[in-house]
Amino acid sequence: MLSRVTGLAREVAFATLFGAGMQYDAFIAAFRIPNLFRDLLAEGALSSAFVTTFSQQLSRNGDEAAFRLSNRLTTVLTPVIVAVTALAMLLAPQIVDLVFPGFAAVPGKRELTVHLSRIMAPFLLFVALAAKAMGVLNAKGRFGIPALASACFNIASLGSGLLIGFALGPSLGIEPIAGMAVGVTLGGLAQYLWQVPSMRKVGLRFRPDLALHDPALRHVIRLMGPAVIGAAAVQVNVVVNSVFASELRTRRARSSTVLWPGWATHSASCSCR
Repeated sequence: MLSRVTGLAREVAFATLFGAGMQYDAFIAAFRIPNLFRDLLAEGALSSAFVTTFSQQLSRNGDEAAFRLSNRLTTVLTPVIVAVTALAMLLAPQIVDLVFPGFAAVPGKRELTVHLSRIMAPFLLFVALAAKAMGVLNAKGRFGIPALASACFNIASLGSGLLIGFALGPSLGIEPIAGMAVGVTLGGLAQYLWQVPSMRKVGLRFRPDLALHDPALRHVIRLMGPAVIGAAAVQVNVVVNSVFASELRTRRARSSTVLWPGWATHSASCSCR
């Protein structure tokens, strides 16, 4: 409930500060890119595969074996997601052109979307760690702190975004919408850090442990394969919808120039999401 209320406050703040114009369109589009990977990997395949195996280790072999699996998965997972994040930042122009081809027809919109997507790309790493932390705490019977993690994200992302984008932005040379994008990344970090004290209380402390031969770790990776394939079918629909939406916006603006020249300017303030 708190997540929905704070999420509503976040949307109201965006609508008040930016309206339904090009900047907000670019922000929503840029945020959708790491969200695609989050739904595909972090909160989809990773959560289902890890929680199942972690719970089995917990019941069969005790806390030590389960925590060892968590540390080994984090050790393997972190550099992989960092590599995916770096690749997403490098290929941001190509990804934007693929998912939102119509944005190139609006001057500056494609470039802004690319810029914002690069700022928010690290969000994927933090939300993956947060999803794993939530799985650990739920398996240990702790539900309150993980349930509040999404509300923590909304509050932290909005608060830090307003601070960076509006209070510090003019002196740092950061545009308000870029500051809000930084807030999203920091909100993802806060969502993970919020759960760290609870993980320490249940006895889990991260220690790097690279053991690729671990059968439990390999079992998690094997389970992730089918889960990724299943989630990919849903994400394909999201991508196709995004392609159509970006093209529809451009065609509508072009046709309005013929029917009513002034309407094109008015329609540019309407967000197609």
